[in-house]
Order: sequence, then C-alpha cells, then structure tokens
Amino acid sequence: MPKTLGTMILRGLRWFGLGLVGLILLVVAVLMLNWTVGLLTFATMTVELPNGAVVARAFDWNLHPRADLYASRGGPLLVRDIDMICWDETTVKGFSDSIRRPDWTAYGVGSFLWTKGEEKALTSESPEYMPRVRASSLLRNSPGCFGLSGGYVGGELILRHPDRISSPLRTKPRSEDARR
Repeated sequence: MPKTLGTMILRGLRWFGLGLVGLILLVVAVLMLNWTVGLLTFATMTVELPNGAVVARAFDWNLHPRADLYASRGGPLLVRDIDMICWDETTVKGFSDSIRRPDWTAYGVGSFLWTKGEEKALTSESPEYMPRVRASSLLRNSPGCFGLSGGYVGGELILRHPDRISSPLRTKPRSEDARR
C-alpha cells in the first residue's frame, strides 16, 4: 500500500501522541505565537529622547494605548498620557490632559516642563513654571517650541517612528541658498 506524505506525518504525530486535532492545535499555537510577540512588542515599545527621558507605551485596558513620559529607563513616571512634547538636550516641554495636582485631582489639559535630573515635572499651576520655561532653550524668543524636535510632536508619533528622534532636523533654506 503506497504511503502519502500526509499519512506519514499523521502516523509520526500519533507516535508523539498527537492526532489530526493535535496537529491543528499545534499550527494554531505557532500562528498565535507570532501574533502574541507582535502584540507584546507594540504594547511595550519605548523610545529614549536625547536628554535621557523615555517615552513609553502603556496599555490601558479601559481606554487605549497611551504614551507616558518617564525620567529615565526604570525612572519615575513624570507625565501620564502625553499629548504633545518638544525637547532639547536638557528639557522636555509638553501638554497632557492627565496632569494631576499633588492631591491627585485632575485639572484638565495642562502643560508641563521637565529638566534633566529632576524627579518631577513642573506643571503650569506651579509659580516657578513660567520663569523656568523662559529660561529654557526651547522657546528661543518664539511662542512655539523649537528644540531638537523642531516643534511639538505627538507621543504616539514618537513611538511609531523612533528613527526620527536621532535624525537631524531639516531647516528651511536661507534665501541665499534658495537662489542657487
């Protein structure tokens, strides 16, 4: 009686204690492994900024994945659910709708400022917030934010495209360069 490849595989699986159902479950497990690794990679993605701060994805089962800001890898949580941030070598400035007062009551959308080496981020409610923002190199006599990021960038965009963190920004050509 001629043996086909399929019957040989099934007889081999029976030898290991698996039948057709076991084969199907093995194939499903291998396929699910790829999906599980992809999900875990997505859910635990982190990006380190040039000043040492870390943007990390936190998965909130009730809402959606969010980007959180930490002082360093394994450091304290500075801001939960960042919306937009701007950074340079020493400072991170941004906005979040999850900023909380010291008594843990939320006060809506607020801005924050973090300087390298600090354990907490200053919020816009703090009296020393505006003097520290003016003293930082992020404003550079402009109402926007012109750090290494070139402007405000969303936390989710940073996590999806971490290669843009290390690449230098392109500036507009000066009028002399444009004439050439």
